Amino acid sequence: MSGDSTSDEEGSQEDPPRYDIDDMEIVKTIGTGTFGRVVLCRHRGKPLALKILSMVDVIRLKQVEHVRNEITVLKEVNHPFIVNMPRVKAPGDPSCFDDYPETDWRSQPPLPPDQLALFQDF
Repeated sequence: MSGDSTSDEEGSQEDPPRYDIDDMEIVKTIGTGTFGRVVLCRHRGKPLALKILSMVDVIRLKQVEHVRNEITVLKEVNHPFIVNMPRVKAPGDPSCFDDYPETDWRSQPPLPPDQLALFQDF
């Protein structure tokens, strides 16, 4: 990845979309955690979840490897029930973007028992 800050929404799996933080409209905080928070934002009308980490806290709590593992897994996974991580910013920049699912899963009908069984080991 180059160090420029140009935005490119057209990307393939080899070349994920790039987003510039200056192009983001922060909508609201949707979650907080031990060393960061997740905000709902919009980039040219597309909803994204922006995860903002306190790298000082990540290092202090010895969670660097945990964060690296999370990034590695989310960048590789491609599943309809798991958000994609199209872009991770450069080292030292404590933010990354995830696709934001616009469906309110709580309003959907429950899964049938045979489909729920697929998830019992998780």
